[in-house]
Amino acid sequence: MDSIFSRTYKYKQTKKKNNLENFLNEILTYCLQTDIPFRERFFTLIDLPDKKCAYTISSQKKLNNNKQPDVYIENDETICLIECKVDASEGDGQLDNYDDYLTQQTNFKHKKLIFLTKYRSNVTKEYKNFHEISWLNVSKCIDENNTEITQQMMSFLNEKKIILKAEFNKKDELALTAITDSIFKLNEVLDMVKNKCEEKHSIKFNQNNRATKLINGGYYDILVLKDNLILDVGFFGLDTNEMTVGVRIFENKNSTNYLSNLAKFKSILNNWIEQDNGSGYWIGSYKLFTENGKILTTMDTVDFITTSIDDFIKLNDKLIIKK
Repeated sequence: MDSIFSRTYKYKQTKKKNNLENFLNEILTYCLQTDIPFRERFFTLIDLPDKKCAYTISSQKKLNNNKQPDVYIENDETICLIECKVDASEGDGQLDNYDDYLTQQTNFKHKKLIFLTKYRSNVTKEYKNFHEISWLNVSKCIDENNTEITQQMMSFLNEKKIILKAEFNKKDELALTAITDSIFKLNEVLDMVKNKCEEKHSIKFNQNNRATKLINGGYYDILVLKDNLILDVGFFGLDTNEMTVGVRIFENKNSTNYLSNLAKFKSILNNWIEQDNGSGYWIGSYKLFTENGKILTTMDTVDFITTSIDDFIKLNDKLIIKK
């Protein structure tokens, strides 16, 4: 078994690449493999039988349908697939694919499909043996008696604001009083971007449900491109200490042109930041909202976003934006 450092090093963050989700998946897998009290509590949380029995636990195991759950757990009688999310939502058909795979596994007496998220995801489709949990639930499996690395995982979850508690506090009261004004300002910026780009490029923005993106820490509009490529335009990381503005494009791993499109984006958008979220790949042009104590002005924000859109359209003249 590789050390935790070797396993996570391949996901190291650089200026152009952010792999927080994969990084955290490897740490969770390692803690489940090496910390017996944590593993037993986690297995109780997801209702796995025979918690003290031997299990094989691995990360990113490739299944025979070419899908890769974030965490794979099995023994002679039980199989469990775990899909982990931090800021991203479920990828297209991810849970369907895992559910189909489990259905095909007739040699196991017990089967589990676990969806681990930062927020309540509101999965509406019913899956057999499906269990949804949050990182907050996971944190409750950790105490001072766990290994140092497991406790450090707990600290990391807190530092990155991945653990969210439901109780209101004074900070929430102050935030709620200011939210109307803040949403107005966000809308003003996005409306200005929309008007400038629609006039310049004859394109059409999808402005529906901006506020629904807040649950995943974003507030943005959408441009739908050829081959169902999605360009998000607006604000990201609102629930972190590093809020950004900009543009990002997502390429789904289920796309028939995934590898060719990904290679093309990387070569053309070589100054954009890369992020693998498990189900696909983000490539984005971002600017910190606050840098060295200075907050971006409204016009600086609009100019940066529109310039990023201009760059993408100029460099990708073969991708036709639907009107």
